[in-house]
This record gives sequence, C-alpha cells and structure tokens, in this order.
Amino acid sequence: VMNHTRGPQLAAQFGEEFVVLQLTTPLATCFASINERRDARGEGRLLKKDNTKGNYVRATNYCTKMKAAGARVIKCHRDDTLGVLIELIKDQSDY
Repeated sequence: VMNHTRGPQLAAQFGEEFVVLQLTTPLATCFASINERRDARGEGRLLKKDNTKGNYVRATNYCTKMKAAGARVIKCHRDDTLGVLIELIKDQSDY
C-alpha cells in the first residue's frame, strides 16, 4: 500500500518493525512483462506507458520516503518476494 501520508507516520511510529519490500525490477522488464500478459490475452502491445512509468517512479520515491521515516526497506527481486515475506512472518513468530 502506498499512502504517502499515513505510511511515513506508521514508519516513524514503528521504526524498523515497519517493513517495505522494494522490487529491483528494471522498468524495461516491467514493460516486457506487461506486453507478455497482453499478448497472452490477445491484446496489442502497451502503447501508453505514462501510467506505468508514473507508478514506477512513485514506488521508488515511496521507498525512499519510508526509509527516511524509519522503515526497514528490503530490496529484492520480484521472484524472491514470496520467500522474503515468508521469512519475515517466521521472524515475527519469535515475538
């Protein structure tokens, strides 16, 4: 969830207990994946890329903002996110 007001407030309140996963996927890979999914549905290639670019920039900015507010930001490859989440949940079971 990217809430640029509430997110930093929570990060300041909870510090590194508040975790953000930042995907390391390059923008070009995002476009390629979108086009693969569109091709699979029989749709044409993505022509208007502004929304995707905007989301990519906002997500990057959000991670920077959250880290500055005290959150723990973990950079990971998109294929590794499930494993990272599982490890984070396991770590929480120690509390």
